[in-house]
Amino acid sequence: MKQRYNKLTEDLCCLAVRNCFRKKWRRRDFIRVVEEYAGVSKRDIFRELDAGGNTLKEYSIKCIGYEVYNRLNRLLQGKRNALELDPVQFKPKIDGMNGKLRNIAHCCVFHQIFNHLLVIGLYPLFKAKLLPFQFASIPGKGQTGLKDFVMKKLRKKSFDIRHARKTDVIHAYENTKYETVIETIAQEIPSAKWIISLLRGVAEMSPAGCLIIGGYVDAWLFNFLMSYALRFAKEQRKTRRDKQTPLIKTIVSFMDDFGFMGSRDADIKRDIKLVNEFLFKQARLRLKFGKHTEFISIADEKRRRKADSPAKRKCPFLDIAGYQMTYGHVTIRKVIFLRVRRTFLRAAEELKATGKIHVRRAYSIISHFGYLKSTNSKKARQKYDADHLHTVARYTVSQYQKLKNRRI
Repeated sequence: MKQRYNKLTEDLCCLAVRNCFRKKWRRRDFIRVVEEYAGVSKRDIFRELDAGGNTLKEYSIKCIGYEVYNRLNRLLQGKRNALELDPVQFKPKIDGMNGKLRNIAHCCVFHQIFNHLLVIGLYPLFKAKLLPFQFASIPGKGQTGLKDFVMKKLRKKSFDIRHARKTDVIHAYENTKYETVIETIAQEIPSAKWIISLLRGVAEMSPAGCLIIGGYVDAWLFNFLMSYALRFAKEQRKTRRDKQTPLIKTIVSFMDDFGFMGSRDADIKRDIKLVNEFLFKQARLRLKFGKHTEFISIADEKRRRKADSPAKRKCPFLDIAGYQMTYGHVTIRKVIFLRVRRTFLRAAEELKATGKIHVRRAYSIISHFGYLKSTNSKKARQKYDADHLHTVARYTVSQYQKLKNRRI
């Protein structure tokens, strides 16, 4: 069996620094670390960035990587507080997906570097354990990937998906203890002493000893832990006439949200109950049962959508990751659509009044345009002139970045 972790080397530490510093070279806290540990001034770094050079950046990466490597060696020798991390600061922020107020963690630079180092070190294990139907916080996947996956399964006749249920883990990060994750990783790769020691050192920075929202490695660790529950859900069978068949046809995960899909609601409920028991036994986590969806055929959908009354046009859908999905249609979750609509209306008013769009609103337009582009929202795109506003927003952001890069 292949080794499921990367060994600790100076090159690995430098790679973690390079990944962590990507697109952050102009941030004050990162520049302070460069000045302190590489001896390179802010003015010199900015001058090189403007010129498109790379010499001082590479020198700084090596110096900081050497410091990271030394701190880890001191940690492995048993010295307390060898990582020298600042306490994690928490700031409340409204979640753009569902409007909930969450405490987002702001970690110091070295804390972020160690997070990147852990992800690099654990990547072979993550690659082996994470499943194709996990989509949140995984490069190259995300919400659009989940939407495409679900629609492909719904339209596959051999799957015969007629029912779905969405569930979510109750207070997922708050109830997921670092110790539970560390024990699981130690069972998988007991020889990875440096990774286990570093995980324990990072865990000490969490006030409640649980995963923190906003931590880079925390999202990977939660996905890793949930992969066991998802694998368990897919493996459950029922026996009928001496023949074993799966309880569910497929399942998708978007961080703490699970979408169970199958041919019978009773089988789905049974599978959720078994997964709930498994999660509680393994990690003291519980699932919250969500809405049941009984899909209707594409022909029935088309008939409903032609109805005169808006109430009669509504079709049963699976609501997950901001999308509402049926056999033949994908729409945006109502709360998100209202925010998208408001953003584009205000941008249109601002463009008409001033001839330009503020950069903050331009960023908002770019981030919200994906919902309109990846759903059946052709009429909404035309009504709110979304494509034109998106073009203006991209130009605004481009000019802002060029101006920002010229500043010293």
